[in-house]
Amino acid sequence: VPTETCLRSPVIDLTGVAGAELTFAEALDLQAGDTAVVNIINATTDDVIVAAVYTADDSGEVSLANWKDVPAIDITAAVGQMVRIEWCLSGTTAEYLGWYIDDVQVTETAPE
Repeated sequence: VPTETCLRSPVIDLTGVAGAELTFAEALDLQAGDTAVVNIINATTDDVIVAAVYTADDSGEVSLANWKDVPAIDITAAVGQMVRIEWCLSGTTAEYLGWYIDDVQVTETAPE
Protein backbone atom coordinates (compact mmCIF):
# COMPACT_ATOMS: atom_id res chain seq x y z
CA VAL A 1 0.00 0.00 0.00
CA PRO A 2 1.65 3.29 -1.02
CA THR A 3 2.07 5.77 1.81
CA GLU A 4 2.87 9.47 1.67
CA THR A 5 2.37 11.25 4.95
CA CYS A 6 3.88 14.06 6.99
CA LEU A 7 3.77 14.90 10.68
CA ARG A 8 4.19 18.57 11.60
CA SER A 9 5.12 20.12 14.92
CA PRO A 10 3.37 23.10 16.47
CA VAL A 11 4.86 26.47 15.53
CA ILE A 12 8.36 27.03 16.95
CA ASP A 13 9.60 30.61 17.39
CA LEU A 14 13.24 30.86 16.33
CA THR A 15 13.26 34.65 16.19
CA GLY A 16 15.80 36.20 18.53
CA VAL A 17 17.99 33.10 18.86
CA ALA A 18 21.54 32.78 17.54
CA GLY A 19 21.44 29.06 16.84
CA ALA A 20 19.24 26.03 17.32
CA GLU A 21 19.37 22.27 17.25
CA LEU A 22 16.75 19.52 17.02
CA THR A 23 16.81 16.22 18.88
CA PHE A 24 14.26 13.40 18.95
CA ALA A 25 13.91 9.67 19.40
CA GLU A 26 12.73 7.36 16.63
CA ALA A 27 11.68 3.79 16.06
CA LEU A 28 11.94 2.79 12.43
CA ASP A 29 10.74 -0.18 10.41
CA LEU A 30 10.70 0.61 6.69
CA GLN A 31 10.93 -1.32 3.46
CA ALA A 32 14.12 -0.86 1.44
CA GLY A 33 13.56 2.12 -0.86
CA ASP A 34 11.14 3.94 1.46
CA THR A 35 12.17 7.49 2.39
CA ALA A 36 11.90 9.20 5.76
CA VAL A 37 13.17 12.78 6.00
CA VAL A 38 12.93 15.77 8.30
CA ASN A 39 12.34 19.23 6.82
CA ILE A 40 12.19 22.66 8.43
CA ILE A 41 9.26 24.64 6.99
CA ASN A 42 7.98 28.21 7.24
CA ALA A 43 5.07 28.23 9.70
CA THR A 44 3.07 30.74 7.65
CA THR A 45 3.64 29.69 4.04
CA ASP A 46 4.56 25.99 4.48
CA ASP A 47 7.56 26.62 2.20
CA VAL A 48 10.53 24.38 2.92
CA ILE A 49 13.32 26.42 4.51
CA VAL A 50 15.78 23.54 4.88
CA ALA A 51 15.08 20.24 3.13
CA ALA A 52 16.20 16.88 4.52
CA VAL A 53 18.06 18.11 7.60
CA TYR A 54 17.87 14.44 8.56
CA THR A 55 17.26 11.29 6.53
CA ALA A 56 16.31 8.19 8.49
CA ASP A 57 18.14 4.98 7.67
CA ASP A 58 16.66 1.53 8.28
CA SER A 59 17.90 -2.01 7.83
CA GLY A 60 14.75 -2.96 5.89
CA GLU A 61 14.13 -5.98 8.12
CA VAL A 62 10.53 -6.55 9.19
CA SER A 63 9.58 -5.85 12.81
CA LEU A 64 12.87 -4.44 14.05
CA ALA A 65 11.63 -1.00 15.10
CA ASN A 66 13.95 -0.42 18.07
CA TRP A 67 13.96 3.02 19.72
CA LYS A 68 17.09 5.14 19.39
CA ASP A 69 18.02 8.76 20.05
CA VAL A 70 18.88 10.74 16.92
CA PRO A 71 22.08 12.80 17.33
CA ALA A 72 21.53 16.58 17.54
CA ILE A 73 20.70 18.18 14.17
CA ASP A 74 21.83 21.76 13.55
CA ILE A 75 18.87 23.86 12.35
CA THR A 76 20.62 27.23 12.61
CA ALA A 77 19.71 27.92 8.94
CA ALA A 78 16.13 28.51 10.14
CA VAL A 79 16.84 31.00 12.96
CA GLY A 80 15.03 34.31 12.80
CA GLN A 81 11.81 32.66 11.60
CA MET A 82 8.63 31.03 12.85
CA VAL A 83 8.95 27.39 11.78
CA ARG A 84 7.51 23.91 12.00
CA ILE A 85 9.44 20.65 11.98
CA GLU A 86 8.08 18.19 9.40
CA TRP A 87 8.72 14.43 9.38
CA CYS A 88 7.77 12.95 5.97
CA LEU A 89 7.48 9.26 5.16
CA SER A 90 6.92 7.90 1.69
CA GLY A 91 6.99 4.41 0.26
CA THR A 92 5.27 1.06 0.51
CA THR A 93 4.90 0.08 4.15
CA ALA A 94 2.21 -2.63 4.11
CA GLU A 95 4.29 -5.21 6.01
CA TYR A 96 6.30 -2.71 8.03
CA LEU A 97 5.60 -0.79 11.22
CA GLY A 98 6.59 2.64 9.87
CA TRP A 99 8.29 5.58 11.60
CA TYR A 100 7.61 6.55 15.19
CA ILE A 101 8.78 9.88 16.66
CA ASP A 102 9.03 10.86 20.35
CA ASP A 103 10.90 13.15 22.78
CA VAL A 104 11.18 16.06 20.31
CA GLN A 105 13.23 19.03 21.56
CA VAL A 106 14.43 22.22 19.91
CA THR A 107 17.22 23.83 21.91
CA GLU A 108 18.87 27.22 21.52
CA THR A 109 22.61 26.94 20.91
CA ALA A 110 25.36 29.51 21.41
CA PRO A 111 26.83 31.25 18.36
CA GLU A 112 30.14 29.87 17.15
